[in-house]
Order: sequence, then C-alpha cells, then structure tokens
Amino acid sequence: MNAPPVYCLSGLGLNEKLFVKLRIGQPLHHIRWIEPEKGESLPAYCRRLSGQIGHAQPPVLLGVSFGGVAAIEIARQIPVQQIILISSIKRSREKPLLFSLIRHLPLHRWGQQRRLRTRSIRWWGPLFGLRTEEARTYFLSMLQEVSEHYIAWAIDQLANWENEDLPAPLTHIHGDRDRIFPIGKIEHPLRIAGGDHGMVVTRASAVSAAVRQALRANHF
Repeated sequence: MNAPPVYCLSGLGLNEKLFVKLRIGQPLHHIRWIEPEKGESLPAYCRRLSGQIGHAQPPVLLGVSFGGVAAIEIARQIPVQQIILISSIKRSREKPLLFSLIRHLPLHRWGQQRRLRTRSIRWWGPLFGLRTEEARTYFLSMLQEVSEHYIAWAIDQLANWENEDLPAPLTHIHGDRDRIFPIGKIEHPLRIAGGDHGMVVTRASAVSAAVRQALRANHF
C-alpha cells in the first residue's frame, strides 16, 4: 500500500513557509487559508478548505496550532487516515484561561490590529518562539497574506471552539515550553523537550523525527 499523502495546515494566518524545515521522508502538500465568508461557521469553512485536497486516497492531516483545530474539523467531513497535531489542542478542556478571556473581552476585534501587532511584536513574539529580529520579520511577512477579517474570525473560532470527540486516529506532538497552550493541560502528548509554540521551526529536527514516528506507528 502506498503511503497516504500528507496535507499540512499552518498556524493561524500563516502559510506553507512554516514547514520549510520539516523533513518527514515524503512530500508535503499544503492547504492554504482562504477568506471566511460573512457569518461562516468553522465546520462550513473547513468544508471549503477540504476542496484543496486533490488525492483520492484518504490523507494524513498535519496541523500546527489553529491548523490542528481545522484538521480535526476537516476529518469530521471527509475520510482521513490520521491526524497529527503540533503545538495545538484536540479538546476544549485543553484551552488555557486566556481563551476564555478572549471570548468575553474580544480586544482582537478593535481596529488597527496590523499596526499594533507590528509595534508590539517584541513583547508577544517570544510567546511564539520569535526571539530574533529575523524570526519576527519572517513571521510578520507571513501574516501580511491574510486579511484583518480572517484573523479576527479565526481567533473567535478558536476561542469558542467546543470539542470532545476525535474523528480519526490522532498523535499530539507538543513542546514542554509552549506558552500559548501549556503542556500541563494537554492530554497524552508526544513531548518535545525545550519545544515552544514555534517548535515546528525552532525544534524542526525533533519535530520531524516525532512526525516520522507517528507515521510509522500507523504503518505508513
């Protein structure tokens, strides 16, 4: 049996450059973020995302952060072989208190967010593993490709996401220094020592090895 295709979903607002250092022994296919329609639900949005999957064989979905949540929602709607999460959550109870605050105090909906993000990245960047000027510039360049509407919508969807069930076999790869989704709330993670929220880049070798391990565990 041929190995199933691996489709990647990046973190919120980011693109396929996020996976440039990932080496898993087979090609990576990318699902790109699209503009949400007015009032669109996350399941409806993910149904549209699934149209980018061009293989007949059920794929492996690999999602980072918000991309992991989207991977789970896609897997509810089409057959998939496996879900691999990196720096993400799989159930509502894994969300930290921060997201309850966002839900009740939606400051991310205020105007001029792009300018505010750029000016304040030295403060919030380390939460995502962005500790150098080069890393911060690279991160902001990826965010330029999506609209402010998309970012506010995606943060809302993540803050309000409710889930308990897993629609496919799932491996959860998580760093023990993740400050966005602290590992203490994550159930049954495949732990990456020293891994922060941006470890798909900052700990690419260890994450690549963990992904290969997850694929082997499912005999791919």
